[in-house]
Amino acid sequence: MTDIPIEKWKSFFIQLELHDGLNPDQPAHIWLLHHLFLSVVDYDVQLWADLWNNHKLEHRDGEGQTTVASPCKCIVFGMLEHGPRGMQRRTALHVNDVEDVQAYSVDFNVFNDAHIVAHHMDNNEQD
Repeated sequence: MTDIPIEKWKSFFIQLELHDGLNPDQPAHIWLLHHLFLSVVDYDVQLWADLWNNHKLEHRDGEGQTTVASPCKCIVFGMLEHGPRGMQRRTALHVNDVEDVQAYSVDFNVFNDAHIVAHHMDNNEQD
């Protein structure tokens, strides 16, 4: 499970640099790499992540009982048992709570433009 596909691709791209003229400082070369290989690299990484998230882990509790479950199942059962952690919605910072509004670089010309405000209200969820 530790054979992360990144090493395979890293080695391949280094070989292209050393022997085949790949220049990572050339935007056209990077674009071509993305065009040719991005979907395959994404597939390899996604396959590895799926295998990792579903491989079996063995766990012994304090009473010596052994359970076997995948990381995905451990997360789900942990949330059921202990509640979701780290998933609380963050509250928005209110302008009234800020001492120095100018530090946030608010462009009040835009903020007071009715056309822009209407566009924002039409295209963004309200709190």
